[in-house]
Amino acid sequence: MERITTGIGGLDIILGGGLPLNSLNVIAGTPGTGKTILAQQFIFANARLDAPALYLTTLSEPVTKVLRYLQQFSFFDEDKLLGDRPSIFYRDIAEVIRAKGLLTLPDTIMALMNEHRPSYLVIDSFKALRELESTGPDIRRVMFDIAGNLAARACTTLLVGEYRDEEVEQLAEFAIADGILQLVTRAYGTREERYLRVRKLRGSSYRAGEHAFRITERGLVPFPRLVTPERPIGYCASPEHVSTGVAGLDRMFDGGLRRGSSTLVVGAAGSGKTLLGMHFLFAGAAAGEHGLLVSFQENPTLLRHLISGFGWNVEELGERGHLTSLYVSPVEMNIDDIVQQMTAVLDSRPIRRVVIDSMGDLEAASSDPQRFRGYIYSLMQLFAVRGVTAYATYEALVDPDFASFTRMGASYISDNVVALRYCVDGDVHPGGRISRVLAVVKCRGSAHDDHLRQMTIGRHGVEVAGAPPGAGG
Repeated sequence: MERITTGIGGLDIILGGGLPLNSLNVIAGTPGTGKTILAQQFIFANARLDAPALYLTTLSEPVTKVLRYLQQFSFFDEDKLLGDRPSIFYRDIAEVIRAKGLLTLPDTIMALMNEHRPSYLVIDSFKALRELESTGPDIRRVMFDIAGNLAARACTTLLVGEYRDEEVEQLAEFAIADGILQLVTRAYGTREERYLRVRKLRGSSYRAGEHAFRITERGLVPFPRLVTPERPIGYCASPEHVSTGVAGLDRMFDGGLRRGSSTLVVGAAGSGKTLLGMHFLFAGAAAGEHGLLVSFQENPTLLRHLISGFGWNVEELGERGHLTSLYVSPVEMNIDDIVQQMTAVLDSRPIRRVVIDSMGDLEAASSDPQRFRGYIYSLMQLFAVRGVTAYATYEALVDPDFASFTRMGASYISDNVVALRYCVDGDVHPGGRISRVLAVVKCRGSAHDDHLRQMTIGRHGVEVAGAPPGAGG
């Protein structure tokens, strides 16, 4: 089946390559979700002199208003509208409908189709036409006539409307449509998130589920939902081990972390999670491996200041190309957006190590716990398939018996789990000392040291002690 681009890269991925050529599609959604912007991107991406586009406005927004707001977007091309040989034609048919009535609407649309011979047609809003008739078979017959006539033309059509969920199951245009795209906006506390989903795409496969998107000066920017990658031919778990950058921790893992594995490091604030992650990245750089630091906790300036005290030079690593930093503020972040940014870095650079600081911020940004678990699983599989060794932090108090791990959604997905917690040396009294201990709670498919080890933070970073006398290991 031949496809045609929507003009929106992420949406084409979701649709499996774009919309089917000469298909009839409904763009449904509540007010302000971005339906009209999507339709505009579509026609500006595709309209040519030999394949013009016709945009019909009805009872929603007049043409002058549509064009005024349209000019703020980067995809707007004035030559396609006002040049010597335009390829996009806007027509307002509201007055014709008011004067002649709804029953003449099919003939009105077909007359404009015959005049302009468009390869692409948008009717915005198609749903608003229903407001002219409140009852009976007339409106249903008109809708069937219009949709039926359009379906028979060699024209790719978008019918835009403010449809509710229950109307998708009831109205004539949805029964005849080849494709149905639904856009929604949801409020979560003080922030809003936009999602789109494909409800129907006749004769075609597509990426199911909800996909986040944003509206920017480029128009709609979707973030296709992360799915588990297919296992490539010849893929198998690597037997190679890589250093954590801390000799004592490498010994606990019987030589280091397995290449392509994922490690979750859990501990309270200040316990050393981020510092361990930096050891991991700097050890990779020393071995000539490229690393990616994804941070939501520390902005790059503050992070450079903190680790410079340990004698590490982040700028030098960045200049050599061994370290790429991706900082995203936790205030307005979207997990689908973040994974797209990470994937872009993985595609453009030979990344072998990734540190995510922290997983708790990603969890907080997700409105659906089940969706978060699927997201993390797919993300870790993406790393594993590419041979990328992943390290992630999670801020939480660690119980003495480590029972808290059973309540953490990301722990069962990770190959390795390391726990950090505080201990008080001796009785709790003024002058007493707080120390840190570390334990490898989980190490999938490999032997590991299951003893508690003392961990200290000194001038050169983290050190993990060996076994005390008589403790074994």
